Amino acid sequence: MAEVIDLLKKYPLTPNIPSMRCVGYRQVLEYLVHIEHPIFDETHLDKAQFYEAFGKHTAVNGEKEISDNVAQSATQPNMANQETEALACQEMQNKALYATRQLAKRQYTWLRKVMQLPSASSNGIAEPESGTDASSRMILQTFETMAEAREYLS
Repeated sequence: MAEVIDLLKKYPLTPNIPSMRCVGYRQVLEYLVHIEHPIFDETHLDKAQFYEAFGKHTAVNGEKEISDNVAQSATQPNMANQETEALACQEMQNKALYATRQLAKRQYTWLRKVMQLPSASSNGIAEPESGTDASSRMILQTFETMAEAREYLS
């Protein structure tokens, strides 16, 4: 989250540029808009673009519209605000995880198509297509943890 905030502080970014549509960045931007983070008050950022991109509306005079949820939470502002922020943070994490899984599936599909691999076998070895040299086999290795991957690479 700090990385996205730092980028927004330094550069006049918009929510529709490719770098801000990447997995993780988009979800953090949506979260920051949802919690009405003060970063969007920076003069070099167009607050309206961000709020429009993530479905958050502002009134014509620049003041935020008061929704039913906000009106209900006015009686207990600290508790309701903390709960809303916690739920928004959890939603951001869930959306980022889902987007990461979708990206991994697309990459695996692409790799399988490019390399003409059959579905992954249980032993991780992709058998060559008929008529190809056995030396062109690709070995796919999977790891449960980053420690296993580091150990394998060293």
